[in-house]
Amino acid sequence: RDPMMLAMNALGYEAMVLGNHEFNFGLKNLARAREDARFPWLSANTIAAPASAVKPFQAYIVKSVGGVKAAVIGITTPSIPSWEQPENYRGLKFVDGVEAAAATVAELRRRERPDLIVAAVHAGLGGRGENMTSGIAARVSGIDAIVYGHSHRREPGAYIGDVLLVQPQQWGMSLARVDFDMKKGAAGWTVAAKRSRLIPVTAKTQADAGILDLAKPYHDLTERYLKTPV
Repeated sequence: RDPMMLAMNALGYEAMVLGNHEFNFGLKNLARAREDARFPWLSANTIAAPASAVKPFQAYIVKSVGGVKAAVIGITTPSIPSWEQPENYRGLKFVDGVEAAAATVAELRRRERPDLIVAAVHAGLGGRGENMTSGIAARVSGIDAIVYGHSHRREPGAYIGDVLLVQPQQWGMSLARVDFDMKKGAAGWTVAAKRSRLIPVTAKTQADAGILDLAKPYHDLTERYLKTPV
């Protein structure tokens, strides 16, 4: 079993976004981890060929929260073929993130008509290519906020136009929180205000006993492996 997926299941994850490190250990390991997840892996710009051994990734999820219809879009950095061996992504194509985000927003509006759209992006700031988060914010109309990660920098909250952007610190060193104030009018729900902050993980942060118990066998196994004489 994949310990990260087991922990994320226990934490109640609704979805995760496919990132480049999911490919570091080959497609078999990727598939096993994905099978252990009780939530979808999102990526609107990772396309599985019809004959691919990898099942297609969902582009988005839609969830009703307090009567508000919220959508989350997933976008992955398309530069994975620059870093990985071909066998680690065989059968998959990574298309431009800005174009995929625009197409997905258009599909959401046509099919789901959400009140709120958040893009979860595995990429840093930039216009195109590996890091295209600012390009999505500037060029794709209809996104309310972007939670991004990839560049190992922290961003508690910044705006590009009307789009709020936030990036938590890498390796779980902080958690990003985004709050929306929704207003209901004759035409439905609209975003009245939004704000974000980073919640740091420090030495004073109390560990969850259930997660520690879940992780202990994998931690101990790793420690034994690291102590093996070479």
